Amino acid sequence: MKNLYYLEAFKFRKKNTFLHRLNVISKLPMLIGFSTLSIIFSGVLSQILLFLVMISLFSSSRLWVELYRLFRGNILLFALIVGMDYIFTRDLYFSVSMGLRLINLTGFFSIFFLTVLPSELSDLMTFLRMPYELIFVFTTSIRFIPVVIDDIRQIMDAQRSRGLELDKGSFLERIRKYLPILVPLVVHSIKRSQQLAEAIESRAFGSGVKRTSMYQFKIGILDLVFILICLITISLFAYAKISQILF
Repeated sequence: MKNLYYLEAFKFRKKNTFLHRLNVISKLPMLIGFSTLSIIFSGVLSQILLFLVMISLFSSSRLWVELYRLFRGNILLFALIVGMDYIFTRDLYFSVSMGLRLINLTGFFSIFFLTVLPSELSDLMTFLRMPYELIFVFTTSIRFIPVVIDDIRQIMDAQRSRGLELDKGSFLERIRKYLPILVPLVVHSIKRSQQLAEAIESRAFGSGVKRTSMYQFKIGILDLVFILICLITISLFAYAKISQILF
């Protein structure tokens, strides 16, 4: 059950912080810009600088517990990436850079979803005039993540109360023991999807009527300041890349 803590790093947390109060539109340059930089740069120094930017965003949002869960969930994958890259390249700096790239990418996506409500995402996609069917599928899948996590926890607790020991045995035995968890989870998910289909059908989903949104996007001074800071930081990284200061 501790392994599920990693998914909690992508679940919205309601807090009264600067980043939480920002408009979702102002957070898009942060997500797109810094994620792109994490992919473009391959040097250790540049990835460390991006890592510090990501840490500062978590710190300003007071999301230290979620940051710890993110690191804990990525530590094994980080070690695997560094080890495999070093075996094939024999370049330790490059291998560490690839591991940091993983942490930076997941970190920037995590800070975005931790500070943005799913309803804000749907309003944003509606504002961008995306098809509502696509919006519905996307937002519904996001909303189902915490629900599925809670289902897994309840099923695991129920099976443990019946004597199922998930933490003992060999690797193959542990995989086999997770079958009593997977089967009821799939069955429960299918039943929930049927209930959802009946609910949206009873509300005339896809009737073709033009939809309106109660929420109107308004860009405030804080949003403009944050967008400006993000653009300046991204521009400095881009200049360092062009000037070959950072690689």
